[in-house]
Amino acid sequence: EYEGLYSYGVGNLFSESNILECERLGRELDAQLTTHEYNHTLSQSTRKALGIDIGWGSSRTAFVLSEFVDGKIRVLLASQFDRPDSEAMVQYAYNLIRTYGLDNGSNKTFIDGSAPSFISRLKKKLGEDINYLKVLAKARQAEQDPIFYMNVVPVMFSRDNQAMLDHTKEVVDRRILAINPDRSQGHQNLLSDLRVAKNKPDSFKLFKSPESKMDMLDSLRLSLELYR
Repeated sequence: EYEGLYSYGVGNLFSESNILECERLGRELDAQLTTHEYNHTLSQSTRKALGIDIGWGSSRTAFVLSEFVDGKIRVLLASQFDRPDSEAMVQYAYNLIRTYGLDNGSNKTFIDGSAPSFISRLKKKLGEDINYLKVLAKARQAEQDPIFYMNVVPVMFSRDNQAMLDHTKEVVDRRILAINPDRSQGHQNLLSDLRVAKNKPDSFKLFKSPESKMDMLDSLRLSLELYR
């Protein structure tokens, strides 16, 4: 126990020095970019990505929104909801997409592909083709990335889990991820996931305990898919 918070142990995926650098960069970028010029000009031109990890049972539904600015990946929003109403989460995602212009063809939303109903409802609300499996098949046939065919992109953890984890570690180790812990509780929760993240003993896959499902980290991994 530390300052009233309970830990799930020390992780071995991300070093504390790199996580502290994430915090430093987050505070530094926030201080630099909270200007009138940024809010009305730069904020419209940066590439952005929203990662949505749909919660099942004991896990939470989590959202991480990021942008690429000044050579860094800055977390703009991090939030999670404990057993929320599914339709409320569709509306929440829709509002974020409209507010941040994530449906402009350049920005993207990446969603856990194990939630087809959620994906279809969100696509329908945005006017996208809800028969996304057909669109994915078309992308595979053309040997192209699905992000060229849709704004709301399903991602299968069962297939891409390790590649996503490797990419996230690379981003953190290169010290280009900015997360300001003073911005929100969600940002603090995301940093906590980074601090306790571990590999499974018999593989390099992410270990998830009953106490910590790593929902925020999964959402971050999805969001980072845009910056490969």
